[in-house]
This record gives sequence, structure tokens and C-alpha cells, in this order.
Amino acid sequence: MGYVHEERWTREGVGAVIAQALGFMLDAYDLMFVTSLTPILAKVLLPSKLPAWLAYYITLFGYAFTLIARPVGSALFGNLGDRLGRRDTLMITILGFSGMSALTAAIPTYAQVGILAYIIFSIMRFIEGIFIGGEYAAGHAYAIEYSPSGWRGFVGGLLQGAFGVGVGLGGTVVALFTGILGEEAMYAYGWRYVFLTGLLPAVVAFTLRYLLPDTPVFREVKEKGQLERVPFFSLFKPPVLWVFLQVMLLMTGLFFSSWSLFDFAVGVLTRAGLPLGQAAFYYGIAGYMAIVADTAWGRVSDIIGRRRAFIIGALTSAIVAIPAWYSWYLGATFRNYLLLIIGTVVVGWITQWVWGMVPAYLSERFATQRRASGVGFGYSSGLFIGDWIPLYARPLYALFYPIEDGNIWFTASFFTILAAVLYGIGAFLGPETRGVSMRNVRERLR
Repeated sequence: MGYVHEERWTREGVGAVIAQALGFMLDAYDLMFVTSLTPILAKVLLPSKLPAWLAYYITLFGYAFTLIARPVGSALFGNLGDRLGRRDTLMITILGFSGMSALTAAIPTYAQVGILAYIIFSIMRFIEGIFIGGEYAAGHAYAIEYSPSGWRGFVGGLLQGAFGVGVGLGGTVVALFTGILGEEAMYAYGWRYVFLTGLLPAVVAFTLRYLLPDTPVFREVKEKGQLERVPFFSLFKPPVLWVFLQVMLLMTGLFFSSWSLFDFAVGVLTRAGLPLGQAAFYYGIAGYMAIVADTAWGRVSDIIGRRRAFIIGALTSAIVAIPAWYSWYLGATFRNYLLLIIGTVVVGWITQWVWGMVPAYLSERFATQRRASGVGFGYSSGLFIGDWIPLYARPLYALFYPIEDGNIWFTASFFTILAAVLYGIGAFLGPETRGVSMRNVRERLR
């Protein structure tokens, strides 16, 4: 049987990229709802006697259960993607996590069932996280294996940019619902309608995947009888283990970078006095900036190399972090829209841009037999440490109070800088992967 050459685009390849972009967009779309609606969910799910800041962080911790479950999903569905195939696995994951997101609209409130409301919310977040972990495990491998080698960084940027589309679209939806219904109605019932809006793109993504075959690279390995019995276990045997640990360090930094935006943006803006609807709007614009940043920097990595692009990104982000977040804070405080726009653009850029290389880089680090497992669990491994920002932020809130004066902009800056240091070191320890053959990946450090 003949196989598609790695240097040419095909109709199936374009379809695979579109389907994965839609699936990954839905991940961010749902995430955006939870983070944008945190002040509302805190009042809906928790007792009103709690201090506002404490309820805010407890609610963030509840959504963190989605993130905790992702490594579980990456292990389960990544292994399934390496055994059953990328395409069939992806049809399961898209149905699972979009369905759980929609069911969030039906959970009871604290007024109805007490603390059980928060427990139900957390359990549903955990189940949804399992499916999401499987989504990018098989999905990123699926799209990158279909992509020409000289365009993998660009494709990865498009995929990560789709995450930005989800953030931006989610923020826009929240702002629209808030503007139409009003804040009182959003607290009463409007937040439920928001969660239901993710069903339509899920149907489109599922249909596209149903119509597409699996990747030529995977089918080739399967027909040659080279599939592993339990691909996931191979990640913990040298020399692949050293590759996995290097990827874990890189991804830990990247998750710190992302969550510095997702966890703190709305809090920084609303604490500075900006209404919730406006805060969600600027947060959404920051998400749209990530689309441009991810795609552009992914393409740049096709030209200058992944390793160099990661290191340049780390140095730049570390330098710019404090003035960028402070500009955003000042803009919200004084209703200075120039500073608000500058902060929105720069924070959205520096917290997200290096993510554009991730799908290509991780796919280029693991062999076909264990690529879905390696991409998925390697991606999710950044959550082992990076998932707990709300817990790390609590003592920092007191430590940085003299600087922040009750806001959290400097805490957000701190995590952005820490992120840059971690992923910069992680990239330095790894090799250059640009242009490697998907059929002949060398799993080594340098």
C-alpha cells in the first residue's frame, strides 16, 4: 500500500487539522466559562458567608479537578490512541467532554442542596477532564502526523490558536449574555445557558472525524505489526524516560504561563474596579491575541527551529511580565483604555505565544508506536505541579500585599516569570526537532 508523503498537503490532512482545531477550541471554550464565571459560580455553589476572595479561590480549585483528571485521560486515551487508532479514540473523547460540559448547566445550587452543589460540580469537572486529556493525546498526534514536515510548527500554532479562539469566543459569549440578561439574571440562571452553547461545534467536530481515515503513519506501523502492547508503559523506560522528564519540565513552565492568564486576569481587572462584563471582554481579547501569537510563533519555529524559539520566548516573557501586568492593572484602576489595551495585548501574547510550538514539538519527541501516549501524558505532565496555582497563590497574596495593595497583578507577574524560567530550561535541555521524520523519531535528549 502507498502512503502519503510527509511533504505534501492532502484533503484528509486539512480535514484532520480543522477537526482537531474545533475539538481543542471546545476545551478552552469550557475553561473560559468556568474562569470568567468564577465570581458567579462562587456565589451559586458556595455559602454566602465566605469572604469573597476565599470563595473565588475555592471555586478555582473546584475547576482544577478538570485539570487533575487530564493526566488520567491522557494515559487512558493516549494508550488507546496508540492501540486502537487516533481517529476512533477522538470520536469517543469529543462526545465525552462536550456532553459533560453541557450537563454542567443542570447542576443544583448551594441554596438547593448545600455544599453538595460544589461536590457535584467538582466531580463533573473531574470526569470531563478525563475526556479532555484524551482529546489532545490522540488529537495533536492525529493532526501533526497528517501535516507536511515544513509546516508542523504552523499547524501546531493553528491548533493552539484554536485554544485562543475558545478563550476569546468564550469571553465574548459571557460578555454578550451578561449584557443582554444583566448581572442579576446571570447569577440567577444565565450562567446555565452559557454552558449549553458548546454543543454545536462538538457536533461538527465529531462529524468531521467520522468521515476521515486514520493517519498514514499510524496505519503503516499497524500493518507492519509494530504496535506495542501497552505503549503508555514505554514512557517510563530509559531512554524514553529521559525524554518524558525533559518534556515534563517544559510543560510545567508552559502551564504556569497559561494559568497566570486564565486564573488571574478576571480577578486583576474586577478587583481594580472594572465591571464583570468588561473584565470578561478584555479577557476575551487577550485570548484572541493568543491566536495570532500561537500561529505566528509556531510558524517562526518552522524557520528558526523549535529550541531557539522556546528560549527567545522565555527571555522576552520574563523581561516584559511585570510592566505588562502592571499596565493592565493601572488601566482598569483609572479606566485608562490605552493602558487596558496595551495590557490586554501584551499579557495575552507573552503568556501564550510559545504554546504554538507544543503540538509539533511533542509529536516530534516520541515515536509513532507511543506518540499519542507521549504527546498526551507529556502534555498533561505539566499539570502535576502547574495545576495548583490557586494553592501557591494564597501565601503569595499575603507576601505581595504591600506591592499589590489588595490586587493580584504582581502575583500574576511572578507566575509568568517563573513559567519562562522553567520552560526556557526545559527547551535548552532538549534537542532541535524541526524537520524530523514522523517515521523515524530519535528519542534522546541532545
